Amino acid sequence: MERGNARRFRRDNQRVDVKSERAFQWFEANSTEILAGVLALTVLLLAPVLFLAPDKEASTDPQHEVFDTLETIDERLVSPIFESFWIVEAPDGDLLRREPLLELLGNEQSLRADPEVAAKLIRFESARYGDTYFGVYTIADGVDKWLRDNGFGGLENATDDQVKLAAAELLAIEGGTDELGDNFSTQTTTERRVVEGQEID
Repeated sequence: MERGNARRFRRDNQRVDVKSERAFQWFEANSTEILAGVLALTVLLLAPVLFLAPDKEASTDPQHEVFDTLETIDERLVSPIFESFWIVEAPDGDLLRREPLLELLGNEQSLRADPEVAAKLIRFESARYGDTYFGVYTIADGVDKWLRDNGFGGLENATDDQVKLAAAELLAIEGGTDELGDNFSTQTTTERRVVEGQEID
């Protein structure tokens, strides 16, 4: 039985060797044609790049029907809403404390109370929190609401630690992006500490 298998194995190997040898012989006999074919294929692939290359540089302000239509839409459907952004800093560099956030919240309330300014402000809803805001929305609004919702009585009655806990909870919900986290400076630093029995950054 083993001899039969050995003979069959040798026969199969011989067939493979014969096929390989024939293939090599064919490639050797037709090497010129094969190289010519590869060269011709390369030229065909390069031809569009060489002969059909654009004779003009791409414009940063294309003038075609689609772009003309977009310009017309921008002109006729101007949004009545414009966003403004302000940089807010605390004197000691730590904005997430009761005093600077309470001052920011007070300034927001003064802005909303001004009749001339209030006439230009809109009411909008925060999709994240389901609350409606008037004209301005900052970290002070988010922290104040969280403190009220969680029994701390808002910014006015909170401690610095409770403010930091509220901010950490809000930013954890946000995932560092969206309405609050994305507006922090790229140079913002964090410090790990234990507040109200919870470890926060």
